[in-house]
Amino acid sequence: MSFLLICIVSGLLVASLLLRPLLRTSSAPAEQNADLSVYRDQLATLDAEIARGAIDAAEAETTRLELSRRLLAADAATAQQQGTAPTGANRLAIAATLLVVLVGGAAGYLMLGSFGRPDAPLAPRIAQAEAMRRPPQSVVEAMFAAQSPAPELSTRDEELITQLAGIVASRPDDLEGRRLLARSYMQLGRFLEGKQIQTELVERAGADADVADIAALAEYMIVAAGGYISPEAEEVVNRTLALSPDDPWSLYYLARIRAQADDTQTAIEMYTTLADDPATPQDLLGAIRIDLAELTVTTGSTDDQRELVEGMVSGLAQRLATQGGTVEEWDRLIRAYDVLGRTEDADAIHAEALETFANDPDAIALLGDRP
Repeated sequence: MSFLLICIVSGLLVASLLLRPLLRTSSAPAEQNADLSVYRDQLATLDAEIARGAIDAAEAETTRLELSRRLLAADAATAQQQGTAPTGANRLAIAATLLVVLVGGAAGYLMLGSFGRPDAPLAPRIAQAEAMRRPPQSVVEAMFAAQSPAPELSTRDEELITQLAGIVASRPDDLEGRRLLARSYMQLGRFLEGKQIQTELVERAGADADVADIAALAEYMIVAAGGYISPEAEEVVNRTLALSPDDPWSLYYLARIRAQADDTQTAIEMYTTLADDPATPQDLLGAIRIDLAELTVTTGSTDDQRELVEGMVSGLAQRLATQGGTVEEWDRLIRAYDVLGRTEDADAIHAEALETFANDPDAIALLGDRP
């Protein structure tokens, strides 16, 4: 009720300010009427002085002209400010103003406002804005699952995973069984199930959760979200680093978070540090190379940074040519060449990868067709 009262009073105040010029009726101010009387009295006095011979004719004429000029000016000013009550046109303007301000304002609030809604504190509004900038894990998971549905399993794989899930369900405290089940779901492309099982494993372990299990949970959350690192996944990454500050994959995810936040320079520096660290595993180096290549090309980085990326990509190509590698590494090399604009090299590596994995249908599906 107090809010409604404030709105009504505010509307009336605004209307009064708008109507004031239309309602104004003017009359000659008292000061100007007094001036007219003074000038007339002075002219009468001047005539009396002339009649008595107290002032010579030339001076009297000059004084008369000046008093007459002032009298005419005062009379003109008074006539200009005199007015009458509002005209018919003014009355129409008054009615229109009241209609727009009061009725229009009320109608607008009924359409757009929320009468009776309590005040929104600042903290929840900030949290809402942050959620819009970085959507939560559940939202992105649902979007990714809709865009990339889980693959259909073969009859044998379906039987095996169902059997394993049944065994784990009958042994609530079997953490090793849960690790195996979560890993199996992830390998079969059932990312949501794998992430859920790993979440349950970490929750059951509580404060005694192994750092490897926590790191795996972060990885599964990111995979289930299509590579996006949500605020919830970031918390798990930080939890891993609190237990193992040098964990390379967690440091890599931190660099990805900086890239997501458009802090490109910091991300490049973090990627480069990881790439130069001999302890960084080879499979992670492949991911770093493709991310660095994308950032370097899209941000127009320095020649030195591009040369560094070119060298890293060449190193990956040489290792795959001499030692071989996983299909994921071949796919990363193809994408790295695409990002660097080396389309012919990407086509050649793609053709070579198809020959290398000709007997692996899953690998062929991952490699796909070139545009």
